[in-house]
Amino acid sequence: MPINTGKILTISAQEYCHMTIQSIAEFYPLGLHIPFSKDEDPLEKFNAYIPNNAEAVVGFRLTIYGDVKLLEAYHSGFAYGTVLIPK
Repeated sequence: MPINTGKILTISAQEYCHMTIQSIAEFYPLGLHIPFSKDEDPLEKFNAYIPNNAEAVVGFRLTIYGDVKLLEAYHSGFAYGTVLIPK
């Protein structure tokens, strides 16, 4: 996997930069929007698209389609977030 899953975060880029004492200008942002099916692990599939030189992913979210009351009943979804790549 290109990045430690502990670096896939739900916080914003600004919050990440504040927390790590860096400037947002030090990064190239790359938005990822990856579809997945019920037979796939969304985090594993998302992680496969993260470039090796990424420092972190911010704003990570999952959208699941199907019966949200029963997670086993979902049929597809999207994993999305912004990859921060050092300049």
